[in-house]
Amino acid sequence: MQTGSRKSIFKVAIALVAVALVAAACGGDDDDAATSDELTPVSVRLNVNATGTHAPFVLARDKGWYAEEGLEVTFGVGGGSDVAVATIDAGDDDIGSASFDAVAVLRPEGANVKVVGAWESRSPLAIITLAGSPIDTPIELEGAQVTLDQGDFPMFEAFAVRAGFDADAVDLVIMSEEAQAPALAEGQLDGIMGWTTYHAPQLVEITGDVGAVLWSDYNFDLMNLSIIASDDRIENDSETVCAFVRASYRGLEYSIDNSEEAIDALMGEFANLNKDIMLGQLENMFELVGTPNTEGKPMGWVAEEDVAGAVEVLGDAGDPLDVDPADLFDNLCFDE
Repeated sequence: MQTGSRKSIFKVAIALVAVALVAAACGGDDDDAATSDELTPVSVRLNVNATGTHAPFVLARDKGWYAEEGLEVTFGVGGGSDVAVATIDAGDDDIGSASFDAVAVLRPEGANVKVVGAWESRSPLAIITLAGSPIDTPIELEGAQVTLDQGDFPMFEAFAVRAGFDADAVDLVIMSEEAQAPALAEGQLDGIMGWTTYHAPQLVEITGDVGAVLWSDYNFDLMNLSIIASDDRIENDSETVCAFVRASYRGLEYSIDNSEEAIDALMGEFANLNKDIMLGQLENMFELVGTPNTEGKPMGWVAEEDVAGAVEVLGDAGDPLDVDPADLFDNLCFDE
């Protein structure tokens, strides 16, 4: 997760917006919902190709909950969070999902996009280990061999400061993603830096059960996946934004107790998905939905303290961000 080159990446992403692929999806079939002729079309740009974390969006569509709100939702996928921010900023898509860091880094560079709902209020970053590993806490990383991407060194060092261990005492190695799982399974590695909502379920398929030292359990306050909208959309079409937000969190709340149904919906929309991996990604996300700062608030509500903490983490892992945390989000869709 690098931040230093985000400005140039954003310019490239703008250029790619015109050729981004959009996957059409049909609206809900609820008898009480409005007919398709009466629905407002809404194009939603997912941050990456479909993962389990996106399942509640598709479920909400299939349940007819977007249609009940007067929306006909279609999904576009791929490109990364920077491209999602770019498409929303350019108005080529109406609403998107993106990592918080993309908004925090790109808004000061001119992207007029804000978070309108927190999907993952806590970071999924973790050191993933084999089940039964002696690494249960960050201090036990000292002396261990861990692999991560070279660009993630600053983030790892920021985590070490917060978690109270010596990053220099960890044997950090660079290894291709294809080689990581076999190396972990064979005991050549003690841990892999990755996301519990993405990499961990993939590793389970290869190595069996895994453990994880979740960074957000140790003062690493970095929000992740979020619902985003442009300033223009928020100001001039807040009704559509909030209709989408309401139905989306209805889908998320339902998915917590009906995760397999949510994944079935996802797999009905997108081809070539592994159900077990998708299910693991979704269920691992549930523990990231809220923070102590959001207790007593509606699901998705964004706490300014969480945003400020995330900005601080990103600054420690790169160049300090010249941004007011309150300018990065808008809770317009939530009754406090």
